[in-house]
Amino acid sequence: MSWVVSLGDMQINLDELVTHEHVESLERYTWQFKVDGETHVLSLLPNETGLELWWRGQMYPVHVEPEKISAFREYFKIKQQNAADGHSVSAHMPGLVTQVNVQVGQEVKRGEGVIVLEAMKMENELRAPGSGVIEKIQVEVGNQVNKGQLLCVIRPADEA
Repeated sequence: MSWVVSLGDMQINLDELVTHEHVESLERYTWQFKVDGETHVLSLLPNETGLELWWRGQMYPVHVEPEKISAFREYFKIKQQNAADGHSVSAHMPGLVTQVNVQVGQEVKRGEGVIVLEAMKMENELRAPGSGVIEKIQVEVGNQVNKGQLLCVIRPADEA
């Protein structure tokens, strides 16, 4: 099972951290790594409520959970954010924007294709989740996007 360490909004996959080529395990909960020629020591220590991260003499409380639970949490966070924004279209995976089929001010119907992403050599047409008017377009053709990134906002028809 893979574990994710969360420190505020930052998330680190623990398996990737401890097996990274530039990270050296010093002892059970302590690792050393170099960034821009400077050596850093990071300790992840158990405490009564979970774990704490020690770096540069500072303690930071962290939350550790299985990677799949972390992915679900991120998915629902994005869904909540999108609900607050009206009808939003977000990238469901990292990819390259190959087409933007709408313009600000254009009316769209639910299910109409608005943006095309290329990911893993496949084109994915992202469709309007509801009818309305295109309020914002956050990307253009040629942009690389991350999973969960907001691509466009559609003002719902009843607010248009």
